[in-house]
Amino acid sequence: MLTQSRSTQFQMDAVDFEEYKKHYERLAYDHFPFSRLFSWDENGENEKINPDNRKHTVKYAMMIASEKFQSMFNIEKSFRENKGDIHHLEDDVERIFWALFRQEFPPEAELARNPEKYKSSVRQNLHKIREDLAKEKEKQQEEDRRRGAEKRYDKEQEYRKNIGEDEFNRRMEQEKHAKHSKGPKNDREYLEFIQWRKSEMAKAYSPYFSFHDQSEIVRPASGRIHVNPMNMNSSKTRVFKLENNDFNEMLHEILKMDKYKVALTMEEGGFSNVPMQYVLLDKGPKKVSGAQRSKIIEGTIELYAKHPDLGLLVAFNDKKNSFTMSYPGHFSHYMKHIDSYTGESMAPPFICHANILYTVRGNISAQIMIRDLPGENVTMTIRNFGQCNSSPLGIVSQIINPTSSIEQRLKDSIQMRHDNNKIDGIKIQSMIQKKVQNSATFVEQLQDLTKLFDSGHLSPEEYNAAKAKLLH
Repeated sequence: MLTQSRSTQFQMDAVDFEEYKKHYERLAYDHFPFSRLFSWDENGENEKINPDNRKHTVKYAMMIASEKFQSMFNIEKSFRENKGDIHHLEDDVERIFWALFRQEFPPEAELARNPEKYKSSVRQNLHKIREDLAKEKEKQQEEDRRRGAEKRYDKEQEYRKNIGEDEFNRRMEQEKHAKHSKGPKNDREYLEFIQWRKSEMAKAYSPYFSFHDQSEIVRPASGRIHVNPMNMNSSKTRVFKLENNDFNEMLHEILKMDKYKVALTMEEGGFSNVPMQYVLLDKGPKKVSGAQRSKIIEGTIELYAKHPDLGLLVAFNDKKNSFTMSYPGHFSHYMKHIDSYTGESMAPPFICHANILYTVRGNISAQIMIRDLPGENVTMTIRNFGQCNSSPLGIVSQIINPTSSIEQRLKDSIQMRHDNNKIDGIKIQSMIQKKVQNSATFVEQLQDLTKLFDSGHLSPEEYNAAKAKLLH
């Protein structure tokens, strides 16, 4: 058997530079991965590829690897190092190209081990793109749900307006009862429900069959000073407007003081600004299904709670109600079903005794009697709507903490008047400047200052300062 020497093999594979270069250029027409070697398009065609799936991502990673390879590979240096051996050329090109590709598209396990190393890779970007697409899809679905809910709300409002609230509530209760009493569609579905019900009842804890306690965050509003309608006409009323967040925070602070009873009126304020009914249980809040509708909800707050997600909730009586947990949607028609053969009720048991609480939403007005003394009745009204005097929370806090000392009360009143004047300070100064600058003569300027002082717009100190400026 004849064998070929190593030097003879080298001589057969070795070519001159021109042939070496042509062989390099012809690699693009060879098998994969060489077919992707020159896939990078310097004319910008690659920008059309959106790597939003694995196939496109691999293709884009190949293009990035191609760009990097073309920018770094030196054919002349390769020829010298390989001494014109085209087999060595192919080995080098394949090894370098795959290494560059793996920088952009590492194996999943490698990406998980070294996320920082590949944070700017094409494959990591695919994860980000997928996350962004998922978020965008969820955002769109959320917007679709919101629009659907808004349409249903508008349709319900029109329906309520046409037939009246009492008739609407009656029909809603009638429809709910019919739906919950409908029963099984067929034996297969009925069996599925019976098996589900049996498994739920066997659990140590089931949201549908286990008893729940009311949450400890529900607290009594233990105020002692009630709003007295008989004294409203003879009382001094101070009206303040606060933004929604400030309103709820201030109302919560007043309730926590356990000193004042609050008479609250909430009127529906349009879509997503309507008081909703909840019960707060130890396992979390539950929305009251099919709650009675009412344009205006009012009463004296007897209970309240501050929930991290729902915000401030209030109850207008301390009477507890019994509740059942609604079955999942596809089993809701068994809520009031009675088996036709055995007479057994499929209805869920009462799983809690709790108070109905309303979220504090809508156009809201709260009245608090802050002083109820002979000859001195002071009522504070806080609103989140309308045209009334705005007040910082600090001033409201001072009002709801009156002092018994006559001297201190007078000092507080003077200080409050001074603070209120400060609110219009910029306007007053602007008025002074405008009057002084636009007056034609010294006499007219002095007359203007005197009018401002006589009308109470200027304090003695401000009047003297303005007059001194005029004289100089």
